[in-house]
Amino acid sequence: RIFMNKKDNTVPIINSGNTEWDKIIIIILAVLAIIPPLIFFDYSVPAFTPIKDLSLQILSLLGLTAWILRMVATENISWESNSLDKPLFLYLLWGCLSLIWSINVYNSILSLPSFLTGPIIFFIINNSIREQKHIDRLVIIIIIIGLCLGIYGIMQYYGIDFRVWKRDIGRQKVMGTFGNVNYFAEYLILPLSLTIGLFLSKNRIFNKLFLFLVLIIMGLA
Repeated sequence: RIFMNKKDNTVPIINSGNTEWDKIIIIILAVLAIIPPLIFFDYSVPAFTPIKDLSLQILSLLGLTAWILRMVATENISWESNSLDKPLFLYLLWGCLSLIWSINVYNSILSLPSFLTGPIIFFIINNSIREQKHIDRLVIIIIIIGLCLGIYGIMQYYGIDFRVWKRDIGRQKVMGTFGNVNYFAEYLILPLSLTIGLFLSKNRIFNKLFLFLVLIIMGLA
């Protein structure tokens, strides 16, 4: 993607390829950061995990399709190499080989989409995000979603909740939009850790006072 300007062979020019496809992929990644944490379907039992898994897998598949179509449109069938490529490939290989000695091969095959989603997202991000502003936008989305869920978790603790599902008793009621206190806490680890990193760094995506308030809210949740 980097070539030299004919007028001045010392100035690098960046060829970003098909920018329309890049925009589509960035939009898919942004939606992927928003929808799965928030979505639930009250007419499903349980109301949380199936729709979250489905939305995550569909959006990942759309992102992969857009990435492939971009390569076809730009006639550049390649991907960016990364130091994590080999470990990730070995992880995928070992996971697929483990099907051989699975006690239930059918259920293992049904779980493959969930197993493959993470690596697919990794490859899409590694081959699509080329500008700092795109990273900043995704970071902003992740932290804002984490803040909203942190506020919602505190509201649940004080009994302020949707009426579309029956609230479980005791500690289980602080479950966010995940239906389980552990799943909710595990999700908050991501935006919370990201916020701590931004708060301690010199990055000015957010004001430090705002980041401090976000830390307090997600920490309390």
